[in-house]
Amino acid sequence: MKAYTLLLVFFGSTFVSNAQEPKAFLTIDGILELKKVREVQVSPDEKWVAFTIASIDTAKDKTKTQIWMVSTSGGEPIPMTSKDYSAGKPRWSPDGKYLSFMAAKGDKAKMQVWNLNRFGGEAQQVTKIKQGVSGYEWSPDGKRLLLILKDPKPADLTADTKDDKKPLPHVIDRLEFKRDYEGYLDRRRNHLYIFTPGDTAAIQITSGDYDDSQPQWSPDGKLIAFVSNRSGNPALNYDSNIWLVAADNKNKGAELKQVTTNPTTDDSPAWSPDGKMITYVTRINEKIMPFATAHLAVIPVDGGAPNILTRDIDRNVKKPMFSKDGKTILFILDDSGKWELASITVSGNAFTRKVKGQLAVYDYAVSDSSIFTLHSYGDKPAELYKFQDNQLSRLTKVNDPLIDKIKIGEFEKIKFTSKDGTPIEGFTVKPADFDASMKYPLILWIHGGPISQYRYNFERTLTPFLFAANDYVVLLVNPRGSTG
Repeated sequence: MKAYTLLLVFFGSTFVSNAQEPKAFLTIDGILELKKVREVQVSPDEKWVAFTIASIDTAKDKTKTQIWMVSTSGGEPIPMTSKDYSAGKPRWSPDGKYLSFMAAKGDKAKMQVWNLNRFGGEAQQVTKIKQGVSGYEWSPDGKRLLLILKDPKPADLTADTKDDKKPLPHVIDRLEFKRDYEGYLDRRRNHLYIFTPGDTAAIQITSGDYDDSQPQWSPDGKLIAFVSNRSGNPALNYDSNIWLVAADNKNKGAELKQVTTNPTTDDSPAWSPDGKMITYVTRINEKIMPFATAHLAVIPVDGGAPNILTRDIDRNVKKPMFSKDGKTILFILDDSGKWELASITVSGNAFTRKVKGQLAVYDYAVSDSSIFTLHSYGDKPAELYKFQDNQLSRLTKVNDPLIDKIKIGEFEKIKFTSKDGTPIEGFTVKPADFDASMKYPLILWIHGGPISQYRYNFERTLTPFLFAANDYVVLLVNPRGSTG
């Protein structure tokens, strides 16, 4: 009798531990539980991929970002930075020894560059810039850092911190007086600097009443390509161009070379492996700016006319990058509710959709044998994938614990025709327990502008999923149709 009783208890406990909890409908708490995976960076030896995971601390009402890495052959991801502070912009040193990042450690600390030895040890602070660092990139030889620094405030240049938090009057003498996420604007600008680890100061290589952004080292480390609107009044036009500055200049960029002269926006420069060309994104229809289609182009560094590679492709492109052999250019293509990873040859032939389907690619990194993409689906958050031999394999499952416990309704792309015959696209989000024989209230979620579109973006459709959890059908409408 005793043996029978013990046996019954044993099997009972086993049954309880293996039982799966029933899935629940999505709630606001579930939305706050979602983690965002971003910033893909593959190591020089192609063995590791670094990325960031951002999560919300609801108790402190803050978002914390942590750097992780995962083997390119798969396996469990490894945390590289602590949960005690936010760390972003991971970059591998060219020799692969260091995984660097940006962080502000401490309540009053400014954002600085840190080096983390991949083989162990605590992160070491590399920069001590008084006003903090806005961005950085390693030089090809790994001996220097290219920094983006905003002109310092007077308080940044003094040791006394007692009055640093006292509000000062805003002095505004520029047409663009305010910007989202920045607030009121003054005359302080973002410029480029060169910093050698171990030195006490960075050397300024660009200057003027202009903002400089998106800097990229040339393969030989002698030049920096960057984006800047250096017209008479940048607030009155979209005339950003690509410029070159010598990395070792001592006159704060008094001598620059203008690479593009297009009167509309040119940005997102990337060097060819041989350093002879730059690929970039351009808008060529000045009359309809800022709604003009973003095309892919290449231009010789030594001078010459640009070659627009996607003139016949009526879709926006972004984030171009040369392949390792320099024969093709990869880019993200915005098309019909999707962000696909595409490629085209340097001469503009053999346009190919590589990582394609009902997905949205946010970021990617390229190695000799593989492509690593960060992409989402309509009903699945963004995760890291490896694309090799035309096959996708998944490397991370960051949000599986959340997705596995909630009910997700059907996410379906639909097409219909407006009154004047214009083709319209959209997505429907249905309740998880949808019954086709029943009638449901419908919420129209109409996109508000022609520049972008709804796409297979799980993070963006979380709110519609929340409505669907309460027995609504949500229709996300792209008024511009498939043009993106």
